Amino acid sequence: MKNRPVVSTAKVRGLIKKNGIRYVDATGRNYPSIAVGISVWQLCSTVYFKVYGYHYNEVQRQEILERFTKALAIEGLAVKESGGTFEIVSA
Repeated sequence: MKNRPVVSTAKVRGLIKKNGIRYVDATGRNYPSIAVGISVWQLCSTVYFKVYGYHYNEVQRQEILERFTKALAIEGLAVKESGGTFEIVSA
């Protein structure tokens, strides 16, 4: 039996776009001081994301995180933090 993620990365990217949040791709992750938005990736059966704010702006990052967390909650998902990286889990 295969382990499957609670949500696909495509659905997460759709939620990001639907809520007017910018998506940070692999190139943007190489420049974290100017990246703004959310980066999503999957490792095995776990989907992770990281929030970026322009020039490490903590207030901007918190606003993006709150908006995205509310969007995930509506979908029945929750967030578990681990050292600046967030894991998407079922609520």
